[in-house]
Amino acid sequence: MAATQSGTNHIASANAYAYPASTVHVAMTGAKTSINHKVVFLTFDDGVNTSMSPRVLATLKQYGVHATFFIVGNTINSTTAPVLKQEYESGHGIAIHSFTHPYNFNAPGNSGGAIREYYQTLSAMRNVLGPKFDSKVWRYPGGHMSWRGLAASDANLSAEGITWMDWNAAVGDALGASGPKTAAAMLQYHAKTLVSFPQSNVEVVLIHDSVGKELSLQILPQIIDYYKQHGYQFGILS
Repeated sequence: MAATQSGTNHIASANAYAYPASTVHVAMTGAKTSINHKVVFLTFDDGVNTSMSPRVLATLKQYGVHATFFIVGNTINSTTAPVLKQEYESGHGIAIHSFTHPYNFNAPGNSGGAIREYYQTLSAMRNVLGPKFDSKVWRYPGGHMSWRGLAASDANLSAEGITWMDWNAAVGDALGASGPKTAAAMLQYHAKTLVSFPQSNVEVVLIHDSVGKELSLQILPQIIDYYKQHGYQFGILS
């Protein structure tokens, strides 16, 4: 049984490779931070489920690396709870990706929507992982970079000590019909994103473990190998 700890989004043994999301957030801009070596954060959005999430977990275990799972709260139920527990107990980070995955947190009058859905998801997570579990890492559906008018929502999150996290690398599996259709195209898309953002010691990679993301799973070993070959350590967001 993994040793849990109060007030965090990961087990105690993950302390060795857990980094404050607030520090990573700053490092992604290219600014100097306490992170003075190369670290990659594999992040998986839109789980949890019983078809894709366990297969992603198996691949991560096979390659001996850890990731951060951004969970949509309404996916947590009695069927998926064991998978969420496995993610946590395997030493991965557990983060929050809203409760219903809407795209309207910047809508007039909805400045409280994000914090409300944050707490809905946190409550669902605590029902599975225990009342002392906590996560202060949030990702907006579509990413913060996709929207304007989030200042009030951001302020609500910040007041609770919550950091919103985007990404500075991706595999293109969120693009739907316009996205890459082959493994080679997906790897090429990933390579292109690496030069599209400010140069930094950290790479936060957007991938999805939602149902049907077979191509993302197929290239995951190659993504992992790329970062290993380029001298990156693998971290989780905390």
